[in-house]
Amino acid sequence: MNMKTTPIPSEVVNEVIDAFGIHPAGKATIRELVKIVNDIEGITGEEYIRMEMGVPGLDPTFVGIEAEMIALRQGVASKYPNIEGIAPLKKEAARFVKMFMDVDVEPMHCIPTVGSMMGGMASFMVVNRSDKDRTGTLFLDPGFPVQKQQCLVLGHEFGSFDLYDYRGGKLRQKMEEEIEKGHYSSILYSNPNNPSWIC
Repeated sequence: MNMKTTPIPSEVVNEVIDAFGIHPAGKATIRELVKIVNDIEGITGEEYIRMEMGVPGLDPTFVGIEAEMIALRQGVASKYPNIEGIAPLKKEAARFVKMFMDVDVEPMHCIPTVGSMMGGMASFMVVNRSDKDRTGTLFLDPGFPVQKQQCLVLGHEFGSFDLYDYRGGKLRQKMEEEIEKGHYSSILYSNPNNPSWIC
């Protein structure tokens, strides 16, 4: 069989993927993908640009570093934040949503967390218990498979569909179909750094 000429030898890539037994490779979880790429790097000595874990390798911005240093000097590390979140962060989160999506959200409804894992778990625990007739989450994929595991741990139901197959009007129609089923109390779109660069 003729292999294509690629920057990383396709034979090596195929051998590593075959060793994992994941077919098609697009079904690999993020952590499986990390291991696959680590193995390919180890065999070939070629370094990949790593973005699959949401870490693009960019240096943090100066303004962020300065703000963190100021907060540390003010003793932020010695206190637990209020359960509803820190007021300036809530205000800026609402401002970000308005600027990025042109949606008005009150700061009181913005709950800062330490990441999508914590945010998802807390949301599932609250929202999926708010209506006895709606006990699950609709996941808009691609997302983090571990969040579906969180639902399983909590005993919640879930459904999902891949956004790649639904754009524009198709997405609206699919969302309405799913919502009309009446199963879901929450919808989660937690995109892992959009590795396929789809919108």
